[in-house]
Amino acid sequence: MRNPDRIDVICNELARQWKRYPDWRFMQMITGFTVAMQSDCFYMEDEPFIENFKEWLDGIFGKEDE
Repeated sequence: MRNPDRIDVICNELARQWKRYPDWRFMQMITGFTVAMQSDCFYMEDEPFIENFKEWLDGIFGKEDE
C-alpha cells in the first residue's frame, strides 16, 4: 500500500503552485500541463509529477522566488 501521507504533500504543493497563478482554473492548469507533457499522465508517479509540474510552470512564468 502506498503511504497515505503523500496525499497531503501533493495537495499542498498543488495548492502552493496554483496560488502563484490564481487566475487559472484548476482544470485549465492541469490540462495545460498534460498537453505540454504530451501524455494524460495517468501512469506518472507522484514525485515526478510534482517535479515536472513545477518545471513546466517555471518555464512559462519564470523560476519561483524561494
